[in-house]
This record gives sequence, structure tokens and C-alpha cells, in this order.
Amino acid sequence: METEIQRNKLAHRLLFSQEVTQI
Repeated sequence: METEIQRNKLAHRLLFSQEVTQI
């Protein structure tokens, strides 16, 4: 479960990063 949470956090960070770069 811990790994899943970490993965989710990483995915969110990547998504946020991409959004910031797009703007």
C-alpha cells in the first residue's frame, strides 16, 4: 500500500510539473 501511495504522489507531481510547463 505504501508503494501505491508513493506512486500516486509521484504521478501527481509529474502531472503538476507538466501543467506548470504547459502554462
